[in-house]
Amino acid sequence: INWAEALRSDLIAGFYLSASYPAGQTPLCDGILMDADEENAAEIFGFTMADPSNFHLDLDLDGTVDGDTDGDGNVDDFSIPTAMLVAGYKAYESGIRSDATAAGRPDFLILKNGVISEFPRELNGRRYEDWDDPGFQDPTIEAAAQNYLDIETPGNVHAPPLVIINQRDRNALPDLFNPERHRMTMAMAFIFGDGYYGHTGQHALRHREILGNQEPSGFDDWLDEMSVDPEGVGCNHPAYSGATRWQYSDWMGLPLGPAVELDPNTKTYRRDFENAVALFTGYPATIDLGTQFRKILGSDDPVFNDGSRLWSIDFPEPESGAILMRIAPVSALCPSQPTAGCITGARAKITIRNKIADDGDRLKWTLKKGGAFTQGDLGAPQQTTVYLACVYDDFGSSPVLAASLRVDPSLAWKSRTPKGYRYKDPAAAQDGVRVLHVDAGAEGRTRVRLKARGRNLPLPGPAAPGTFFHVDPAVTVQLHAVGTGTCWSSSFASARRNTAEQFRASF
Repeated sequence: INWAEALRSDLIAGFYLSASYPAGQTPLCDGILMDADEENAAEIFGFTMADPSNFHLDLDLDGTVDGDTDGDGNVDDFSIPTAMLVAGYKAYESGIRSDATAAGRPDFLILKNGVISEFPRELNGRRYEDWDDPGFQDPTIEAAAQNYLDIETPGNVHAPPLVIINQRDRNALPDLFNPERHRMTMAMAFIFGDGYYGHTGQHALRHREILGNQEPSGFDDWLDEMSVDPEGVGCNHPAYSGATRWQYSDWMGLPLGPAVELDPNTKTYRRDFENAVALFTGYPATIDLGTQFRKILGSDDPVFNDGSRLWSIDFPEPESGAILMRIAPVSALCPSQPTAGCITGARAKITIRNKIADDGDRLKWTLKKGGAFTQGDLGAPQQTTVYLACVYDDFGSSPVLAASLRVDPSLAWKSRTPKGYRYKDPAAAQDGVRVLHVDAGAEGRTRVRLKARGRNLPLPGPAAPGTFFHVDPAVTVQLHAVGTGTCWSSSFASARRNTAEQFRASF
């Protein structure tokens, strides 16, 4: 298709790709977004058909109007330019990919604005324009979500897959700022894959204002959930502590795994992150969170984002979503469930105390008369080996990662060759850990001891009103010498004390 070839050679190969830059210079961009939606070609051209004299396309550059079958200069067969447009888009995509590969840019990103209905494609993904406007690009939100899942399926698009979701309520300016719908769409962006979300309600107006150094005349494109400070305050709230609104845009942390479907009947999904959880439901539902979370403190929707703590959340309306903050962040280094095959002990004890004043927080765990291990199994904690303590609370027989303590390599570790290592830090700087002993030896003669306390100790809130853990059926504590394959584990099937502030168990 001549128009695609001409545009590709002049614009893409001649400008965007690295072959056109002098040696040592960085290309201007990582990829392109095509505002092209061949699936909607009929809609794109349809408005012109009322006056065929205005419908003059020459996509093949042969000097005649495409689809002019009787030679009167007007289109007679609409299917001809439509088919040429579709073929041109696909030739354009394929040609750009070939040009990028030849120019040494196999990672060059190619996105289109619109539905990707045929797989595999040379594209990396798509931009969803007005996700929450059924019929604009996708017929329903369900169809949009399915297309998202298809794009994330390996082999359907060129790696890496990329999705950008925009929401702006194009046809309902009085409802331009609808925090409930934006919150739902943002949650879906995180749940169904690793896409990006942006609110672009008045983007053209705001860009003009920025270029003219003008103050915003209306709602701009930042939402409270887009940047949340460590105290849980959203970026538009007066108490937000960030120097810029984007300072804490990575506040959710890394995902701990893929999304989980909680209820197929209500289409309820959950995806956990290091510092947050994203939730979506297609129909009214109540979601038990398994542990305590809190809403952020925001000003966009202060009735919802009121900073309150909660063990469960009600969604009375269909197609609802939320992003909640963890009371205590967990590390992505902890596995999502306990590791099998760890060294165990004949005796173990755990005590956790979470006081209102964080100075009084405590965590103590001991494992005694453990299985055999040597100093060589412990890595090099003074130089390279990270130690990670993970606490899991079973809820409905499914383990929930409740807390994580990390101790990075340092000279606070002392070697007791061949009897293991001992860590001591009176300042408790690393996640509140003051003491960590890993005593090597023969079967039945080994021991692990962990003591942590104070404000740096990242303890969870109560798992339910009046109880610290569910213990359904157990609480498991594990210690990992990361990268060595060595770990230790104790599972407590009953508690001596389990209140909102304290948990004690032993065997």
